[in-house]
Amino acid sequence: MAKIDIIDAAGQGYSFVWQERLYLAKLALLPILVKLLCYVVIRGAGLEGNLIMQGIIMLPALFLYGWMLSHVVRTILLDHRWPFKPTGNIDQDIAALRQRALGIMRGTLVFVCTDFIMTGMAGTVMRYADLSEPKALEQGGTAAIFSAMLGITAVIWLFRFLWLYIPAAVNYPLVDFIKKLAPFSLSFYLIGIWLVSYVPLLLGFDLVLSMAIVALGLAPESVAVSMVYDILRIIVETALVIITTASITYGFKQLFQNNKSTRA
Repeated sequence: MAKIDIIDAAGQGYSFVWQERLYLAKLALLPILVKLLCYVVIRGAGLEGNLIMQGIIMLPALFLYGWMLSHVVRTILLDHRWPFKPTGNIDQDIAALRQRALGIMRGTLVFVCTDFIMTGMAGTVMRYADLSEPKALEQGGTAAIFSAMLGITAVIWLFRFLWLYIPAAVNYPLVDFIKKLAPFSLSFYLIGIWLVSYVPLLLGFDLVLSMAIVALGLAPESVAVSMVYDILRIIVETALVIITTASITYGFKQLFQNNKSTRA
């Protein structure tokens, strides 16, 4: 049975990010700047409520985030760092560069495709599903409840596919990897790692920033405050995405090690 120690995986993710904070800061600089620029375009065009258009505008940032996270994965699993440092052996260096470039490209493309698909699905749901109407549930009765439960089950099962960029980044065959993710219970472990790695710090950031705005007597709707908030949020979210990716990567590493020991 597939099992992952959620706390251990998250702890390793936090530890990795802290130990490699300077290296990760270099990786994250360009993605953060481009994402901030994309946010400025979205706000300037008044597209805050249009998730599909946001996804299109965010594509350059998504590619850079996929590039960054692919490097994070390869650093954890293969100890490959950016930028590439040649050994002096031309043939070996060219072969190593090809493998590295292939992994980074695959990881980036899978990350972008996954994120874009999820954004499109979310935008479609928000556009056509009016969840704010309580009468919809009353009129639907049992069918509506069953549909909601089916939808929740599907989301839980599909959660594992959000992380396919991790094996892609190290050139692991995705079909083989998906087969190893077959147990439904595995999604709960991955959700647990995500909750421990991402949610508490994000909520803490929002709480601390809200308290700071109130304490300083600032107007939340002002342009300056909104800009500072966006900058800080992008930086924090980037750090959280790196932490979560690292934690999930350690979780997968743990899972594969457990499978090997079980077979042995």
